[in-house]
Amino acid sequence: MRISQEKIFQRYAFIRSISFITYFSVILFLPLVGITMYLFWEKGFIGQIIMLVGSIYLGFVLFVIFILRRCPNCLSQFSNYVIDPKNCPYCGVQLRK
Repeated sequence: MRISQEKIFQRYAFIRSISFITYFSVILFLPLVGITMYLFWEKGFIGQIIMLVGSIYLGFVLFVIFILRRCPNCLSQFSNYVIDPKNCPYCGVQLRK
């Protein structure tokens, strides 16, 4: 099944926006979660809530990195070394204008 080029552009734009938000939140919130976990580690229930939030956050980040970052055409996973490819390294389809 062949997907139109415009549909590929739309799908990859969505993937790029989700990836950008995720990477930005990692830079912003990961130190914050780490500091709050350090401060509230021995506080009982609050520490457990922060651990739960941190675990859910980490699961979401891993989901985006390993599941969503795929080519819309061939569904191959992008390498983590290539942040924003212009063409798919596997099938060669143009991903963005």
